[in-house]
Amino acid sequence: TEQESRVSELRSAVTMLIETARLLKAQRTDAGGLQLESDEIRVKLDKHHATVQELLPKTELEIHGVVAECMIYANRAVAERIATVFPSRAILRRHPLPDDSQFAELHSLATAAGVTIDTSSNKALADSLDEAGRQGGPKLDKMLRLVATQAMTEAEYFNTGDVAANDWFHYGLGLQHYTHFTSPIRRYADVMAHRLLMASLVLQPNHNDHPMDEDYATQLLAEAPTATQLTAVCSNINVRNRCSKIVQRDSLNFFQALYFKQQPNEVIASAKILNLRETSLLVYLPDFGLKDYVALDLSDMEGCVEVPCSFFNGAGDVKITCRPALDDDGLVLQPNQPKLKPLLLRTLDTISVKITVSDSIYRQPRPRCELLAPSTDDSAVQAPGRVKAALVDAVKENAGKQQLAPIASMEGGKPITEANSIYGLLHELQALSLQLEEDD
Repeated sequence: TEQESRVSELRSAVTMLIETARLLKAQRTDAGGLQLESDEIRVKLDKHHATVQELLPKTELEIHGVVAECMIYANRAVAERIATVFPSRAILRRHPLPDDSQFAELHSLATAAGVTIDTSSNKALADSLDEAGRQGGPKLDKMLRLVATQAMTEAEYFNTGDVAANDWFHYGLGLQHYTHFTSPIRRYADVMAHRLLMASLVLQPNHNDHPMDEDYATQLLAEAPTATQLTAVCSNINVRNRCSKIVQRDSLNFFQALYFKQQPNEVIASAKILNLRETSLLVYLPDFGLKDYVALDLSDMEGCVEVPCSFFNGAGDVKITCRPALDDDGLVLQPNQPKLKPLLLRTLDTISVKITVSDSIYRQPRPRCELLAPSTDDSAVQAPGRVKAALVDAVKENAGKQQLAPIASMEGGKPITEANSIYGLLHELQALSLQLEEDD
């Protein structure tokens, strides 16, 4: 039927787009592009928008990655064009090389897990993260990529006339030229990139371009920003971008605090230790997108801390006074009771924490973690699975081939299954929407 024919045509087109995006991403990864992770949390409110029902780690379908890769490709093409035509007044986006000291927490985490991370370049970092993930499994892979993401320097907009060409590169994406072009309805930087692109077509039209109206061409050139204007705009956009990230972080902290405050019972969760100090532990709870320092209660005895007796197989609310000491193995807590053996806390150990909400008249409420007990539950790092690494590895192996396997299979051979088609995707989206309607 005509409908089946249209569905088949759509399936072929989307499959080709998916395979092309996979190939583009594999090529970018081979050039040093990083595959990092986000701990972004989605807040689910009730139908009256009065109660926070859940804090859900954001999940991503492959089609989202396809759209993102196509946008990266478009941004890169526009960046190359405007930087070529306007080498001293184009708006680009760069991601400077991180200082090695920023990777201290990542190296510490990798050492504790028995893997090696090479941060000498973006390509070396990408390859070593892949290898560490293969050795340590998906849970460790997720943790390492999250910490690597947090170690990155902040990307920034700049005027090409203000920065040497060697420093235009985007470290995270593995690209020499990059800008923001695809979202002019929500970013002013994209509007500037559009104006420069249009002006470039006036000055250096492509061979197949239709002749442009002279008045329109004059208007496009007049709208293109000058170097002085562009420098000021980039500086202002960078400040506004940092402010928006602070607001986004504070907004998430507010909704997290609201969620925990509305719970009828105490919230007990498993957490992974990321870093150790003599009087505190840095822990991470991926189920809630929460990272916090857990302070060890200071004892009346000088230089000592108090630890819940559950860490020494005790029961009740009694706390044991211990003398802390950091060494190469971790944090050693020596109890002041001779019959008790020393306690060793190490990076990546799982502990139980109680989540409370700090109330203050001076600042907005925020969730805080309190040390509760040791834990054998390893679900703290069981966040949404990362399926992209295996996919990119598979594409890398075939990147040298100048054909797309699924397309070839349609021309002759195995038919495409419903699972990897647009038809299957639409079925999944339909089922998801029905489930969401039932939840509401």
